[in-house]
Amino acid sequence: MFKVVHKISRQIDLLRQMGLGSFVTYRLARRGSQVRITLTGQELTIRKGTTDLKVAMECLSGEFDIIRGHLQPDFAGVIVDAGGYIGASGMALKALFPKAKLVIVEPSDDNIRILRENLGNRPDIRIIHGALVGGAERSIKLFNRSSREWGFSTIPDHDGDVEQAFLGEVPAFRLSDLLEDGERIGLLKLDIEGAELDLFLNDSGTLETIPVVFVELHDRIVPGCSEKFREFSRNRKVIKGDGEKYLSLAQ
Repeated sequence: MFKVVHKISRQIDLLRQMGLGSFVTYRLARRGSQVRITLTGQELTIRKGTTDLKVAMECLSGEFDIIRGHLQPDFAGVIVDAGGYIGASGMALKALFPKAKLVIVEPSDDNIRILRENLGNRPDIRIIHGALVGGAERSIKLFNRSSREWGFSTIPDHDGDVEQAFLGEVPAFRLSDLLEDGERIGLLKLDIEGAELDLFLNDSGTLETIPVVFVELHDRIVPGCSEKFREFSRNRKVIKGDGEKYLSLAQ
C-alpha cells in the first residue's frame, strides 16, 4: 500500500512540476527516446528511461539554493560546473546568477550531446568535453561504474569488470585551463564522482582562490574525499547541505 501511495504522490509531484502538456508528452513517449519537456518553467531535453528526469528535478527544485547570499545575484564572473551532465545544474545556476559566465565540463559523449542541445546555443555558456583533474595529465580514462548516466567516473570500479566498464579516453583539464586571460572563478560546483580527491590533493592552491565551492563528496567511491575536503576547508566556513553535499566558503 505504501509503495502505491508513494508512486501516486510522485506522479502528482511530476505533474505539478511539468504541467499537463509536458506530463502527457513524457508519459506517452517511448522508453529510450528523447523528450522535450518543461520542468519548473525550464525547457529541456531528457532521455526517457534514464536518470535524466530524476537529476533534472533535483537540480531545478532548489538544490543550489544553499548558495544564495554567498555570491552576489549580479555576479558577472566565472562559474564552473564540473560534472554538468545534461545541463539542468547549469540552468539552475544561471537562474541564480544570470549575469555570470558559465563554463560546463562533462566527460560523457552521450551526456554532452544532450547538454549541448539544452544549453549549447547561449553565448554566456561554454561547454567543454572532458574531465576535471588536479594533475598534469592531458587525457584520462572514463568508466561506467554501473550507476547509470549520472555516475560516469574517471575512477574504475575494481569490484566489477573493468574492460566492460571502460567507456574511452577523454581530454583532461585543470581548473586553470578553463579560464581566459584575466578571469577568475567565483563559484565552483564540483560533482565528479570521486575525482574531487585528485583536486584536493594536487590542485588545492587553485581551489583556495575560489570563494565559493559547492561539492558532492564520494567517499563510497574513493575513501578519503571527506578527509581532504576538511583539510582544504580548515580556514574556510563549511555549510552542510543535503546528503553528501557541502558548501566551502572563503572567510
